Amino acid sequence: MPNLSTYRKLLMIKLALLFALLLLSACSTPLATDQPRTEALVWVEQAFSGGRQCEPDAAYQPPDSAELLTDAGVKVIETREEPMMVCMACGCPAYAAKHRALIDVADQSKAASAGFKPVQE
Repeated sequence: MPNLSTYRKLLMIKLALLFALLLLSACSTPLATDQPRTEALVWVEQAFSGGRQCEPDAAYQPPDSAELLTDAGVKVIETREEPMMVCMACGCPAYAAKHRALIDVADQSKAASAGFKPVQE
């Protein structure tokens, strides 16, 4: 017959496992944020290119797309830059990329006024 010490050890192990399960479930619960729900978000984009290959004085600094959208009254959640292929000959653009931004659907018309269109995948 098991003694009282064995029962206590089993009880402590069960309590420790229960506590660990509670901690794990607490970690998996998403926290509320001030970001809009993902259903209400849309990616918008605008292509930018500039500079000239073989012309060192024709350096091109692409615009800050987050700043362009913010200036238009759009709250930007995230931005990405997708490089585009350019020819490797003199006179071809030195830079070309699609600037993408994740915004609230409600701001889509404001983004359009800044030249950004919904991403067509």
